[in-house]
Order: sequence, then structure tokens, then C-alpha cells
Amino acid sequence: MLLFLLSLRVHAKSRGRMALVGGVFVVMSEVMYFALMAACLNVFLVTGQLRWVTVLAGLAALTLAGSTSGVLLAGPGTITVNPGRGEAGTLLPDEQAD
Repeated sequence: MLLFLLSLRVHAKSRGRMALVGGVFVVMSEVMYFALMAACLNVFLVTGQLRWVTVLAGLAALTLAGSTSGVLLAGPGTITVNPGRGEAGTLLPDEQAD
């Protein structure tokens, strides 16, 4: 659709026609975006009232929070690394490494 409107705009000779085609594209894009957002809002409103969906989302959030706790609990200025083939280590900034 975008390519079609752009090809119409390229072959239009006057600025008025180009503005009209561009305006139609912008307005239709906004209408489609509004329809998509309204549909997503309805889905979220319906699923938000389902208890099992809310509990599942909460458990997923707690699981992700637990997996990032090592980063949050590390001391300031440290970077925890896991090379994948050995033990996890900690890198310190150069001034603290001495």
C-alpha cells in the first residue's frame, strides 16, 4: 500500500495532488493504528479479568526478577561474568584490581 501511494505521489504533477495523496496516507495510517490499539486494549481488558492470566503474568515477572537479582545485588563497580566453560568470575575496575 505504501509503495502504491508513493508511486502515485511521484507521478503527481502538482503540489496539491502530492499533499492530498500524502494526507490520505497519513490519515489512513492513523485510522489503522487506532483500530489496532483499540483491539489490543480490548484483549488486555478481557485477559486482565481472567484470574489465571494475571497469576501467570505475575509468576513470569517474579521469575524474571529472580534471574536478574545477581546483577542488582552485585557490589558497585563490579561486573559479574560467566564465560560458559568455567566458574563464574568477577571483573573489577582497573584501579581496584591492584
